[in-house]
Amino acid sequence: MKKLLMTALFLLLQPFAFGAGTDVSVKGMTCSNCEHIVEGKFQSQPEIASAKADYKKGTLHLEFKDGKKLSKEQISTLVSEAGYTAK
Repeated sequence: MKKLLMTALFLLLQPFAFGAGTDVSVKGMTCSNCEHIVEGKFQSQPEIASAKADYKKGTLHLEFKDGKKLSKEQISTLVSEAGYTAK
């Protein structure tokens, strides 16, 4: 029962584990290697808590650390530096 309660508490609090998040459309990713390149570019940024790219959907989901953000221009520049295009 205690394990079930802890699991439920974790699931309820999970959305609050990171700061705000955003989704970005990324053009040009064609494989899982592309995902790793884009994710790596963002995971090296101090404002980013997590980055998850999906080449099949052409998306990048970013979670920011509490109180941190990147502007749309900064995100677009980082995507471009990784070799892709942000939409």
